Amino acid sequence: MPERISRWVPTGGRHYPQSLNAQMLFQDVSNGVVPYRTSRNDAYRLVVEPAEQQWALEESLSLSYQDSGADDFVRDVARRLFVDHEVWIELAVDAGRAPEPRRGGMTRERLFEVAIVHGLAEDPVSGRKRQVLPRAEDIPPHYSIDYGGVTDVDLSAARLIHVELPSRYSGDELDEMFRELGAIPEKLTPDWVDAKWMGMDADAPTFDVQEHIRLRDLLALQATHTIGWTAREIFMGDRRVLNDYAHFERELRFLHFRASLRAQAEEALVQVLGDAAAVLGLPLEAYADGVLTPAQVEDALDRFRRGALPFSEVSDLMFEKGNVERMESRRLL
Repeated sequence: MPERISRWVPTGGRHYPQSLNAQMLFQDVSNGVVPYRTSRNDAYRLVVEPAEQQWALEESLSLSYQDSGADDFVRDVARRLFVDHEVWIELAVDAGRAPEPRRGGMTRERLFEVAIVHGLAEDPVSGRKRQVLPRAEDIPPHYSIDYGGVTDVDLSAARLIHVELPSRYSGDELDEMFRELGAIPEKLTPDWVDAKWMGMDADAPTFDVQEHIRLRDLLALQATHTIGWTAREIFMGDRRVLNDYAHFERELRFLHFRASLRAQAEEALVQVLGDAAAVLGLPLEAYADGVLTPAQVEDALDRFRRGALPFSEVSDLMFEKGNVERMESRRLL
């Protein structure tokens, strides 16, 4: 059975957003795309036979050294999809591979390996796929990595899974959203106001700081209208510019955006597990517990707009607490 063909690279894809608003938005998508539960019950539940393989199965889904399990897999794919707008995943199934060393002296037994492929290029005519490796000068100096002169890797024999943005949300719209967020001034006052306050320009016009903040908040809300982010307005106290109805309506739309990203990542999870189970001959089931589908969120939005969904239930929905009607377990595989 094949080993992983693609190479690990220290950097790949687009850079994470740098503006304050963009960073907060990225955090809210990352932390909310799969809800963290206070109990030990994860959002995704895997059942494998024999049960002794559970640990190895959870470890097999690790896309980073720190994470493991279906929750982290879906979370990692969805957050990467948010930034890069598409994700390529390589699945390498090799049941005979020896356990890999893990930090702390433990072993990392895995049934298969998954990895996000950075730098994938596809020939538009032949469809041939290859991984373009970074040049030595493009690798951060604190990484000790040498590709031995190899500049690209043929991925023709790799088992690849392609994850795309949900059709409801386009990459161009998300790019424009980040551009608009980046253009919002982060400084509370322009330089000429500072000069006036310090007595250096007494003739400068009066500047209303509170109005400036309000307009800046409105710009953030306008920039993210497509996905419904509330710019953490719930924590702003008197700075709130939305009434309760508008606030919760946007929260439901933001939930729909997160659920849509999650649904795309769920499909990748099902494909990985299904392909691996077929190769290994492994009886395997996967369930989503207490997380909403995009269709369920759309239904909630419709009921809310018709006045048939109380605000108290919206609060439970937006945090996906798992105790709301119709948030039962869903079988994925």
